[in-house]
Amino acid sequence: MSTTTRPAVSAAAVRTIAELPFVAATTYGERAALRSRGKPGWHSVSFRQLAETVGAIARGLIETGVGPGDRVCVLAETRPEWTYAGLAVAAAGGIVVPIYPSSSTEECEWVLGNSGARTVICENAAQLAKVERVRGRLPDLVSVVVIDAAGAEATDTLARLHEDGRSPAQQDELDRRLAAIDPGDACLIIYTSGTTGPPKGCVLTHRNWLTLCAISEELSYLDGDDVVYLFLPLAHVFAQIVQFASLYSGAELVYCGGDPRKVVAEMAKTQPTFVPSVPRVFEKVYTLFASACDPAWLSRAVAAGLEVRRKRATGAEVLAETLAAFDEAEALFAKVRGAFGGRLRQALSGAAPISPAVLEFFHAAGVPVLEGYGMTETTGLGTVNTLAHHRLGKVGVASPGTEVSIADDGEIMMRGPHVFAGYWRDPDATADMVVDGWLHTGDLGEIDGDGFVTITGRKKDIIITAGGKNIARPTWRTSCASRAGSHTRSCSVTRGPIRWRW
Repeated sequence: MSTTTRPAVSAAAVRTIAELPFVAATTYGERAALRSRGKPGWHSVSFRQLAETVGAIARGLIETGVGPGDRVCVLAETRPEWTYAGLAVAAAGGIVVPIYPSSSTEECEWVLGNSGARTVICENAAQLAKVERVRGRLPDLVSVVVIDAAGAEATDTLARLHEDGRSPAQQDELDRRLAAIDPGDACLIIYTSGTTGPPKGCVLTHRNWLTLCAISEELSYLDGDDVVYLFLPLAHVFAQIVQFASLYSGAELVYCGGDPRKVVAEMAKTQPTFVPSVPRVFEKVYTLFASACDPAWLSRAVAAGLEVRRKRATGAEVLAETLAAFDEAEALFAKVRGAFGGRLRQALSGAAPISPAVLEFFHAAGVPVLEGYGMTETTGLGTVNTLAHHRLGKVGVASPGTEVSIADDGEIMMRGPHVFAGYWRDPDATADMVVDGWLHTGDLGEIDGDGFVTITGRKKDIIITAGGKNIARPTWRTSCASRAGSHTRSCSVTRGPIRWRW
């Protein structure tokens, strides 16, 4: 019997993220890399076309004077042009600095000014206006580029960079820059809010990101047959992980059409096999179905679903009574699977905690939603659950090649190639965060005998009782779409431990 194996990017063939789109094009060729909504419908771009576009924009950036190590901000919603621009900046030897599209003018000014950005790529006239209001206070900012030129016709455009870069005039220089980039060089600077002061820029290297790609492949989070639906902001470390890992594995990345109210409907239509999400989406689907069910019946259905799937996975016998309850619930479970398109292999929940009851509901329905723990300073990675090895309500075990430890005071510490290079232009803050190679998270936790981590609170929330005992103050758990810089979008709040710091 003969078997065929889909080609995959070799870790040895990719030294840096800058090389990734070009190696992926050689490996995956005409397979679909990106899919997005356009006119008249959904439009796909192959890995070869992606690399051609990235190369052209990179040559265009070189023509405009962007040099190795220059910071280039991207201020836009998640869309293919964000990916083109970010990969082109990296290929040209620059450093990508994302800015949340929801950021205020003042927040944009801080990131642009603190990073010393030479260029900013804005999505449209509305985002451009934020930059123009403060441009006079940004001496390092030389050029501004827009993606959608409507209302900003006097400004340079991404389309013009792409067109100018079609000429091979800068190809030798592009090749030279690609070869000169070291895996330890900065690739992205992602600004994240801390407990005090303005947001700090986390310097993440090419090696950091490729470590994440290799771990994703090792854990089978993504493979070349996957279709990945992405609506998360590319200003966030979570979305960047998904973007790079999809390119690395050969998966197809499907972008949200732009209307957050249509995320669930688009998932049903595009039929993804992998969905990275925030809890709000899962909670929305859960509430939709659970509110229509008798609570006692739903509790029995979930228990039966979990029992049947657990025993079938191990080949154990299922009791007739349990199987009958499962069969009765299958009509509901099929609708739940259908809400995600009917092909979902697994989903990741991040950016905020998610209720174990919601996780149990989806696992029972055959929609495995996994959660983990990480922060921007660890390239979004720390502990992971997998389909084969998970505990609902816990944030997983240490990722391959990394270490997790609990300090004497209960603080979670992490060490490994996923830990960032430090805070941009802030060596003192870096020294406070990373001590003897261990990154101090500020979170309190426990590790059980199987290596699974539970988050119990924040270090700053410790109460010392009259008897001298240290007790973690109960923290407030929020379920929200994202945290951008120093602001948090409004959302529902429940009590419990904070599991995610993405």
